[in-house]
Amino acid sequence: MSVVHTTAKLKPSKEAAKTPTWRYATSSVIVWLVLALLAVDYAICTFRPLKHVKAIQYLPLDQNPVVSKIPEFFDSSIKPDALVLGSSLPMTAIAYCDYQYAGEPDATKIGQVRVYTRARYLQDHLNQLLNRPINVFNLSCYGCMASEAYLLLSRAIDDNRKPAYVFYGIAPRDFVDNSVPPVGETPVYEVLADWRCVNDIFARNLNPAEIFDLCIRRLWYYYRVKADYRTLLTAFSCDFLNHPATLYQASHQIADKEEIAAALQASGSVCTALEAKSDSAEKRPIDNLTEYKSRYNPANFQRYREELSYFQKLAMSCQKNNIRLVVFNMPLMASNKKLLDTKLYQKYLADTAEITKQSGGTYIDLDVPGVYSQNDFLDSAHLNATGGKKLQDNLLNQIGSLTLNQTK
Repeated sequence: MSVVHTTAKLKPSKEAAKTPTWRYATSSVIVWLVLALLAVDYAICTFRPLKHVKAIQYLPLDQNPVVSKIPEFFDSSIKPDALVLGSSLPMTAIAYCDYQYAGEPDATKIGQVRVYTRARYLQDHLNQLLNRPINVFNLSCYGCMASEAYLLLSRAIDDNRKPAYVFYGIAPRDFVDNSVPPVGETPVYEVLADWRCVNDIFARNLNPAEIFDLCIRRLWYYYRVKADYRTLLTAFSCDFLNHPATLYQASHQIADKEEIAAALQASGSVCTALEAKSDSAEKRPIDNLTEYKSRYNPANFQRYREELSYFQKLAMSCQKNNIRLVVFNMPLMASNKKLLDTKLYQKYLADTAEITKQSGGTYIDLDVPGVYSQNDFLDSAHLNATGGKKLQDNLLNQIGSLTLNQTK
């Protein structure tokens, strides 16, 4: 007699069937890793550890008043009708004038001047001139070269923030400043070199790796500022080894490092230390000729041609995108202009005027003899409140007849 063995089908127990999904999720190493990364990123984004770093030779973006207005602009949703571009020359003239006109920023504090993003006097008078409201964003930056002005405008256009007007205040130093690092290594360029916007996916032929990089930057704060942490570690390592990070730094050591260090010890803040140093310098007007002599000499014609090419790109970009470009040459004291190579200075005046006019822009030379006196300047190049008001009044008077309301 044969015996038939039957095997009952195994069924999951009721207990196993009711196991919550979250138990399976929490048992995954990948899930815990993602949660840990999110927590760390949230902590970095909230507490900004770099704000508490006190390193003289390194100023992270979270503390840097020179370029901090740039992320403020691109992280916002503002779409200005007009952009002001340029270096500390138009930046100072606008800020000091507004301090007298509207009480902000506090022009006695250079830190506030550098982060000031408005142009109240210019905006109010443009409203009257155009007979309609216009929003002006002041994107002028300390030490900004022509190549950086082009980069700023290009990023604004790529990010769907195309202005109707660009007011660009220029000076010879925007093209030949020997104290500024090479193109691609300046603070403004470093902030924007890796800056991507969603429009890049459609406007440029990005490869999959670049698209992935763009998405990660949008979602992960640490990934966006990782260069700051890398630079910080490099700076600390170089300090420990007493060795400059680059050849440029080796040949351009900070001469007043001890002075800033003393201010840092007293104030406890890098920004305050730099501000105190700048404030003390501003109390000694017309004393920066030695500084500008090294900025201008030896005359760097190669850098001039390079920066001029970017200026031409900026002008052509305005023409292509139907942006009204107004370029105005900033006034300088005669003692400052005497430091410039005569041939280079004449080329600067002729080239910038010709390029602006060829691209359909408006060129206005505001460096007219007899208009500004020594009392209008903080030093040999920067205007004070009265000088800044005089500059903008002269600018507005000359563009008043240009019918800015007309489209190209």
